[in-house]
Parts: sequence; C-alpha cells; structure tokens
Amino acid sequence: MGQKTIGSVAAAALFLISLGSAAQGDGGFVRADGTRLTLNGGDFYFSGANSYSMLYSELDAEAQFEVAQDLGLNVFRLWGFWNGEQLEPQLDEDGNIVKPATPDTDIYGHYVLQSRPGVFVEQGFRRLDYVIYLAHLYNMKLIIPLLNEWPEFGGIDQYLRWAGVEFPELPEGHCAREAIIKSFRDQFWTNMEAQELYFNYVEYVLNRVNVYTGLAYKDDPAIMIWEIMNEPRFGPWAGDPTGGMVVRDFLAEAASFIKSIDPNHLVSAGEEGFLKREDVSTFHNTYPWTCATGEGLDWVANAQIPDIDVLSIHAWPFQWALWGTSERDITEDEAGEYPDLSTFIPEWIAEHQRLADEIGKPLYLGEFGFQILRIPGSDVPDRDRIMEAAYDYAATTDIDGMVYWDITPSHDPEAVVYKGPLLRQSRLQSWYSDEAVPHDIEFNFDIFCPEDVTTCAIIEDFTRQMVAKVENPDPPWNEPCIAPRTTCGDACILLSSHPDHCGRCDNVCGDNEQCTAGECLPLEGEEEDAVGTGSDGCATSPASLRDSLYALVF
Repeated sequence: MGQKTIGSVAAAALFLISLGSAAQGDGGFVRADGTRLTLNGGDFYFSGANSYSMLYSELDAEAQFEVAQDLGLNVFRLWGFWNGEQLEPQLDEDGNIVKPATPDTDIYGHYVLQSRPGVFVEQGFRRLDYVIYLAHLYNMKLIIPLLNEWPEFGGIDQYLRWAGVEFPELPEGHCAREAIIKSFRDQFWTNMEAQELYFNYVEYVLNRVNVYTGLAYKDDPAIMIWEIMNEPRFGPWAGDPTGGMVVRDFLAEAASFIKSIDPNHLVSAGEEGFLKREDVSTFHNTYPWTCATGEGLDWVANAQIPDIDVLSIHAWPFQWALWGTSERDITEDEAGEYPDLSTFIPEWIAEHQRLADEIGKPLYLGEFGFQILRIPGSDVPDRDRIMEAAYDYAATTDIDGMVYWDITPSHDPEAVVYKGPLLRQSRLQSWYSDEAVPHDIEFNFDIFCPEDVTTCAIIEDFTRQMVAKVENPDPPWNEPCIAPRTTCGDACILLSSHPDHCGRCDNVCGDNEQCTAGECLPLEGEEEDAVGTGSDGCATSPASLRDSLYALVF
C-alpha cells in the first residue's frame, strides 16, 4: 500500500473519525447472564437474517438493511472473513475478458478483507466499517464469524495453503473427493503456522478503528457476538475422542485470545450442534454427511469452554440427510416429494435448549432455511411449512434468537427462476449430487422480501413476537449523517437508492419506478451496477463511491 496523502485528504479522514466519537455513549453491549442475553439491563431476544453478500458493495448493504427494517429484524449475521485474491481475469465462454484481474479482489471484482497473509485490504474493510455504521443507524446488532470451515470466501483451506500445505489431487466421485478434501482441512487443527495466521487476522479485526464511527471494533456495541468460526468440523471421528479434543483445544485458545483483546463482546464457537450419541435423547443420528459418517464435534464439551459465552446451533436436516429412513420417507423420495422435515428443527431446538439450560448458557439458532428449486409455485409452500414449524416452536421456548438463511433484496425474482429442463428424478439429486441438477445452481436458499409474500409474513410474525420481548432496546443513534448518506429533512438516507429522495431530496419516484443510481427508472429497466451521480453531486455508484471514499488511503 502506498504512503497516505497528507493535507486535505488526511483532514477529511480525521473529520470522519471525529464525527464518530459521539457513538461511544449510544447503545449498549449485549451481555450473557446465565441462560439469558441482556441489553441495557433488560432481557434481549432477537430475530435475524444471514447475509453472505453484505460486503459486495455499500449499495448491497444498504438494500439489505432496508429489507431487514421492513421485516422488523434486529440482528444480522454476516461474514467477517474474505481471504485470498484472484489474479486471473474473469472470462466469458468464448475466452473474452469480462472483468480484468485486479489485486486485492476476487474473480468478480469484489474487494476481499485479507488478500495475502497479513495484507488487510482497506477497501474491503471500509465496506465492513460501513456495515457496522449502518447497524447503528438501523438499530441492529451483528453476529460476525471470523473464519469459515468451508472454502467459500477463503476458509481454513486458504490458511493451510498460505502455510505451505499442498492441496491434494482429487479423485473421481463426489464422496471420494469430499473425503480427501475433509482430510486436507482437518490439518488446520494441528497446523500451528495456519493457526498463527488466523490469530494475526483476529488481532487486526478486533483492533481496527472504524473510519465512519471512530470506534475500534472491540469497543463497538453494534457488534453482539464474535463467532470463532463458521461451522467448525472434524472427522470422521466417531470412536476417536482425540479428534474432538484438537478442535476443542483450538476453540478454547481462540476464545481466550479474543477475550484478552476484547472483553466487551460475547464469543461463540459458531458450531452446528453435533452431539455425541450419549447426549442425544431423540432418535436422530446427529452425525450427518453421508460421505463422512461420524463427522462432527462434541458440542456439549465445547459449550463448557469458559470463554465461550453463548451457544450456537444450525439446522439443515435435508443437507444432513436426516429426513428419516422409514418406508414412508423412502417412498416419498422415490416419488420426488418432500419428506416431512417440519418435525426436525423443533426437536433439534428442544434437545439443545435442554442441554444449554443444564450448562447454563444462552442458545441461538444461527442458520436454518430450506433449499428449493425456484419454479414459481412449486417449492415455496414446502419451505413455508418447515420454516413456520421452526418459528412456531421457537416462540414457545426460551431460545434467545433465530437467524434465517438468507436475506436477498430483489425487485426481479424472475431473474433466478430455473427455466431449464426438470431432470431431477428423486429428492436425493437436489443436494450435493453429481447427477442431473448441480447443487446450489438451480436449487437455492434465497428468500426475497417482500416478493416471497408467504415466507416473509412468517418471518415478520415471529420477529414481532421476539422483538416485543426486548425490555430495554437501544435508543436511536444520534450520530451525524456521514457520506455517502445525505440528510433529507429528519432522514439520513442514500440518495442513490431511496424512492422518496432519489438523486435529490425532493425527487419522489412513481409507483412503477425504482430509484437506481440516483434516477427514477422503470422497474423492468433496472441495472444492478449502473453508474451515476445524484443531482446534488453526491457519488451514487459502487465505482464512484470507491473513488471518493477510498481515496482517503490511496
């Protein structure tokens, strides 16, 4: 990174930081008191959404917070990791360059957070800064995992490569490949060099000072929970207790390290909730993943790590192949119908709530949802039935929070509708299969609000119940309105996307128009990456935002 420019640019940076200094007194830290979460001395409950795309751009973040506000959500869970860089250009099917390669970005041109070991990308972190700033403005709390078990967004496999561990050649066959990849990833738990890279990254994140608020992340009450990792796993380890021990040792060290720098925030392992068989009172096999029988963790043992404050579980019964083995289930699968999965998540919550109460720590469901083939009218009722059963049961318990997967603001859900041939012959072919329909290309987890009317209504109803139980919510944030947002009357808004203040404060878009890049355009004419400037001269596109905001450091 080049030397910072002095003079007016440096003064602008100091001005942004000085504006943020008032934030210290606004809002409280979420605490753990036995099995309860508390905020400002009263009970705190939450209903939230996951977002893996929050850091794509400031406009993506703004749109997702607007949807969350409409639903009444009070928590976001988003990735706090993005490791590695793609130095090859993105090509189309004819080999033409669609987007040139640029340092510090992925293949799609998104800025990462850490491009190389210890190289922390300012453009990427400024987007995370902005998300935290938005959390203050929208009065929301954040759950932020610091690493991924999986390769997406540069998980533990990226740290292993940086530590010099060679990625193996992969055989044919899905399960054979999965077994080799899993063995490769499991080296992280004993590779000290890879772990040291992780701790260096965590230290930077906790101490980073947000350019919009002036607060170090470790001092920011908008952040609720640091998750050590998203879905840590080891295995297969059934019958081998040493497997669980190496993961527990790492989780204990990581939790202690985080607490040594940041005593303000809660720490969670970020686990899915896999149990040893003797801990299970239900009939379900809690070691999923047909390709790696016995893969998982000892959730109860990890939950008792002193510096783990709050316990997480995830629920993906279909992906875990836990829909049952009865004759009825097999018949339904052969007929291409959904087995009844609506009973699993309530049982999963009940089992872990019982254990969390015994351990004496709060519990939240950090991920759940349902992967559907988005053909209009086909799978949404099945998703609704499963999610409604989960929410309805959770409302009868004392679980501290539920976070669905995943939020996707859209005004054109047709864009993701699968229009190809329906080659699927059985339900088995919809999850991680080499046959017929590839996983997560035609099948997806996205929930579009407000377009997915019935699903959004289910989320909104549960959210009202949870938020109503919050005894002492934070007051509205009194922070001055900071660029790229603009003050219009009493509102602090983004002129590039606000339908009632589009491009300028007095410009209201019509019923059949959408505010895109500061202009009111017909809905069918929307372009995601349009470039423009509001009539007041404010930058309104991702590119111009980079030019104006990121010039502070380059």
